[in-house]
Amino acid sequence: MSRSATSLGPRLTATELAPFLRAVFEANLAAPDARTPVCIWGTHGIGKTESVEGAVRELGWKFQYLAPAQFEEMGDFLGMPRVDSQGRTVYATPEWVPTDEGPGVLLLDDINRADGRILRGIMQLLQRHETVAWALPKGWQIVATANPEGGDYAVTALDPAMLTRLLHCTLTFDVRAWARWAEAAGVDPRGIDFVLAYPELIGAERTTPRTLVQLFRFLARYPDWKKEATTVAYFAEACLDRETAAAFLTFVRRQGSPLPTAAEILSAEDFATRILPRLEQLVRAHAPAPDGDADGEDDAENRPGRDVDALLLLCQRVAEVAATTRGNAVSRAFSNLKALLIAPFLPADLRLIFARELTAKGALGKRLVGDPEVASILLAGSLDG
Repeated sequence: MSRSATSLGPRLTATELAPFLRAVFEANLAAPDARTPVCIWGTHGIGKTESVEGAVRELGWKFQYLAPAQFEEMGDFLGMPRVDSQGRTVYATPEWVPTDEGPGVLLLDDINRADGRILRGIMQLLQRHETVAWALPKGWQIVATANPEGGDYAVTALDPAMLTRLLHCTLTFDVRAWARWAEAAGVDPRGIDFVLAYPELIGAERTTPRTLVQLFRFLARYPDWKKEATTVAYFAEACLDRETAAAFLTFVRRQGSPLPTAAEILSAEDFATRILPRLEQLVRAHAPAPDGDADGEDDAENRPGRDVDALLLLCQRVAEVAATTRGNAVSRAFSNLKALLIAPFLPADLRLIFARELTAKGALGKRLVGDPEVASILLAGSLDG
């Protein structure tokens, strides 16, 4: 049987994974006697577990986590045998087995890190949602995660009999989806800025979304990373591979102030004095010089103009958050977004892209581009292009 060692099923971002899981769950609920589990493949630290938990949380369902790699004996999985009053051998159900009726999801995390004996015992659970000792309650479904086979991963290969008991998909990293998640999760905005500016660095052996978030949480307590350069360097090298740590330290040295979050842009009462200058500094300081070299230093380190790319992604995040703005916050959001759209420092192409994003997302964007002052500047930019 020929199959890829790194990818099974459709390749999905975290944003795409949630609706895929919901579609599977709905189909399984409609056919409870033929419930098919899902296996989500992906490299370490990419967010497989968090994505499943997030999808289940959005549904408001019950959730039970299980790491089969922790089982050393079949008794850990099936339960300990005992003799009942009639002299028969029965099993004491393990504490982690759900007992309440669903809907719910049992997550078998890193399933292919389990011992082969445990995997063989899990096969019946995948097929029938029960074992010789116990059964999942009505309404429960199974999701598994797995690391790719081959390479440096210490995993147990899943044979064809087990693979065909599962639906498969592969989780891939998408910087925009990650940035939305990180902002909602309270990750330090300076860290989000770095990932937006250097998305190609994600995926090294020691540089993953997980290790980056770990780094940013360690550093969040320091208000000025430049002043704490030595400590920042220690943490960066402790969490990341050398290349990414070096890029991060260069980013810290060059970054005057972090990008504001989407929430800050939409809700800031002093937008013109506190937020706009930060964005203008970013655009003007890091735009490519006429000769193509920002400051005569190594282009690979300084990445001229890369922060403008980060600003583009920020605009896209702002458009998404703006579409959900309601009530009294709409007036402030409109005022701030208008100030940004007409700001003279904003590149014309970025202004047009931002306006299109806002318009596509909802009524607030349509109202903005209909404003005479905004419409005039957009038209002028379109004619110039």
